[in-house]
Amino acid sequence: MARSFAGRAKAAQLALIDGGLVWAPAGQPRVVFGFTFTDGKVTAIDVLADPEHLERLDLQFLDG
Repeated sequence: MARSFAGRAKAAQLALIDGGLVWAPAGQPRVVFGFTFTDGKVTAIDVLADPEHLERLDLQFLDG
């Protein structure tokens, strides 16, 4: 999966979402990564890529 994102992160925008990271090239949310932390370490990563769910997200894009 990591190879599919190689080089594409440069075109992505950062966005705020509770407990996660959004990959949104050209401002279009494509994938949300949710992180679970235990004792300061990432212990799980959930990936959401359902287009119908993503279009309902209220994202706040960060200037970068």
